[in-house]
Amino acid sequence: MQSPITQDPDRLAGSTARGGADIRPNLLRVLTDLYVQKPIHSEDEERHYTELATRLLDAVEPGVCAVVAARLASFAGAPVSILRRLARDIPEVAAPILTGSRVLPLEELVAIAEEMGAAHAALVATRTEFSPLVGRAVPHQSPVPVEPDLASATLSELFFAADALERRLILLTIDCVPVPPVPPIPAHFAHPVVHKLEQAALLRNTGEFTATIAGCLDLPRVQAARMVWDPLGEPLVVAGKVLTMAPEILQRILLILNPAVGQSVQRVYELTALYEDISEEAARRMLAIWQERDSADQAGSRAQSRRALSADEPARNHRAIPNSVRPGAQHAAHGLRRTAAP
Repeated sequence: MQSPITQDPDRLAGSTARGGADIRPNLLRVLTDLYVQKPIHSEDEERHYTELATRLLDAVEPGVCAVVAARLASFAGAPVSILRRLARDIPEVAAPILTGSRVLPLEELVAIAEEMGAAHAALVATRTEFSPLVGRAVPHQSPVPVEPDLASATLSELFFAADALERRLILLTIDCVPVPPVPPIPAHFAHPVVHKLEQAALLRNTGEFTATIAGCLDLPRVQAARMVWDPLGEPLVVAGKVLTMAPEILQRILLILNPAVGQSVQRVYELTALYEDISEEAARRMLAIWQERDSADQAGSRAQSRRALSADEPARNHRAIPNSVRPGAQHAAHGLRRTAAP
């Protein structure tokens, strides 16, 4: 079976999220923002990000490419191959790389300028290396930090909106995301949980399966239900990896639990291959993102409730004041008594 990550980029270029919305621009922007938050990356992290970015850059509009170029231009750990690709794009995209990136050597930038023409050459000529007076007012900028809760919420929603290939790329690239993975689940705890999940799946008891997923992975039941009923199946692969589930048990669960997944034997094989390809740490990091996303939702709900209570406080205070002490109440009562007098 051909691994989706090595398939023809044209397939990715034609893919959109389920429901017709194209998530690729947001996916590329979010993962790039997260990538630059981590100062040092392993070879695998850089390779996976490069795989993803190369394919997505060929599929998005120039404006998105320009945003990515601006983010990577100020990042010392930017992948060289991506910078080279952006530097040879149209001038509007290439500008941040040619004028500000410190990763590509000056000799290579000059060669790119000679190769691409006058517009690119003019951009390279503005670099401070050519004149101490040029660009002095434009200091080197560090990446703007991304709020972890916002990043987690965005990436979580992008994952659930993505198609199978994009989900695979997210899971293979997620090691570059600066969200700490949840700790490993001890075997003495995981094994009974896996057995309980398998029994629930064999009995097609989705309620018990959902409750068990929610409890063992520390997720709200609504999020666990979203994972169980997902029509593509990757969330269950992530859960299985976190629990170090045996591949044959995962296969049985995928075949029986959710008809949308189990009706296709080929799809079950693809998910089993994904299970083998992703790391346990990547799965635990994805779980951490889901947990942070739910924590952010709960915090937002609490804040909204506090705002509603604050807005209602004057009215509640007014209702709590006895009539006898409200301004004007005594005068009104006195007037009523005078009117009632014979």
